[in-house]
Amino acid sequence: MHKGNLSSVPTMPLQVVPVYDMLPMLYAPMAGGEILLVRYAPALPSPQDRALWLQASVAACRFWQTAAADQSISPEFQTLCRQNLAALMAVQDMA
Repeated sequence: MHKGNLSSVPTMPLQVVPVYDMLPMLYAPMAGGEILLVRYAPALPSPQDRALWLQASVAACRFWQTAAADQSISPEFQTLCRQNLAALMAVQDMA
């Protein structure tokens, strides 16, 4: 959460909006514009979360595949997307 994404439903009493504007921020620039080199390292799911984690990981693989093929993304970041896909698939094999 950042300073600009806490909102409420216009009711009385006010209610906090449950979820919106949720984006992956691993590669977002810092406040000063710096871009950190961060290693994507997906963790194994807990046993009770395994089924849902596997379902979500399929969607995540599609995301990384699509991003890696997107010509509007820099070649360097496309390479990073392919690396992230490989990292996720390796964890899927162990899950």
